Amino acid sequence: MADLIPQFETEDLQGTTTQYTGTVGTSAISIPTVAGTGIAECLIRCPTQSPNTRRLSYSFDGGTTFSILSPGEYIGWSLKGSPTQIKIKGNVASVDYEVILNREPA
Repeated sequence: MADLIPQFETEDLQGTTTQYTGTVGTSAISIPTVAGTGIAECLIRCPTQSPNTRRLSYSFDGGTTFSILSPGEYIGWSLKGSPTQIKIKGNVASVDYEVILNREPA
């Protein structure tokens, strides 16, 4: 039995990876702007910026609750339930953000 080919996926080739960068103000925006296929994993980063009092907030539940990232901080997470968008907002105008999403196949 040791010579059998494994019966599981050895490479994850399904779905897409998309990167989003820009600035956001105090009103929450959706990433991506148009809902599509489910999000499997995400990385949200608040880049180092000046002044260092800028904060980036993110929400996985449609904007009901937000968590905060300070400049230089990031979160990488595998999302359950395949949400189609995440929400982000800044504590002031022009807060930089970087988001990378791994999305499920269409």
